[in-house]
Amino acid sequence: MLTRHADCATVLKGLDRFTSDWRRLGERTPAELVMLQTVDPPDHPPVRRLLTAAYRAQDHAALAERTSERVRRRLAGLAGAEFDFVHQLAIPLTVETICEVLGVDPPDLDWLDSVSPPVIDTMDGGLRPEVIPAGMAARAELDELMERWMVDHHPDGMFAFISERTHEADRRLVLNSLRSTFHAGFESSARLLTLSLLALTDNPGSIHEFSKNPDLAVEELIRYTSQVQVLARGCLADTEVGGRKVREGEGVTLIIGAANRDPAVFPDPDVLRLGRSPNPHLGFGRGLHAVWAPVSPRCRPGRCSRSSPAATRASGRAPNR
Repeated sequence: MLTRHADCATVLKGLDRFTSDWRRLGERTPAELVMLQTVDPPDHPPVRRLLTAAYRAQDHAALAERTSERVRRRLAGLAGAEFDFVHQLAIPLTVETICEVLGVDPPDLDWLDSVSPPVIDTMDGGLRPEVIPAGMAARAELDELMERWMVDHHPDGMFAFISERTHEADRRLVLNSLRSTFHAGFESSARLLTLSLLALTDNPGSIHEFSKNPDLAVEELIRYTSQVQVLARGCLADTEVGGRKVREGEGVTLIIGAANRDPAVFPDPDVLRLGRSPNPHLGFGRGLHAVWAPVSPRCRPGRCSRSSPAATRASGRAPNR
């Protein structure tokens, strides 16, 4: 179990010694759980290239504009009364936004609210095996949605791009990865929005500080909230991490939330500093399994005039998403 930033980063980048694909250690992995986050080369690169190209082909400046308008519209409708931030703003907003990126019509939110929690529960399936059947059944429902979207989608968006290029990678692996993209696109994003709201309200004056440099502020909120708390890797060969021996076949648990508060890397780690720089947090991962990068609103497909720190990395949830 690793908590230091340097040790967690070493494992995340050490593809020759550590793996996300537990099949390489002889463990059986259900086909439903084989996706971009859980495979290594040679299976990984074709899927990553396809999904990354599909994501970067979108008009991100237009997406940012429409998302801002969506936020303003929803807040205007909620003004003047108490409301449930998670269910009346964060989840509807992130579902609509990820569906626009994917180029599909949003599903029914009540249905989504019934299938999402069991999927999340199975991330602790090693500790609570009783949750696995419900989680696999929920994934099957999401898989059916992915199949429908592969046929029924808008003329733009990631599904339109990918549906014309399914020959470039294993189809099942692509669909599983799209399921993961959709699920993390609203669930993890809504979690980040909610935790960020709590952090900002707990720190008076931080809203004003946020406006000075939003790019740095978002990076700090990702570090400070660490909505991705834990990742896991399997050891492929006897090695040493942080002065301790790790043997082939052993599992390594990375406490990302602790690594993002490592005082050796982040001065005053428990303080929210929205202008913190540098900020080498592990909220977006490291190495092969850092997901494709969010693109700054100033970017256009194929070109970006200015890169923010957030435009070079990406976030992901636990490896069996």
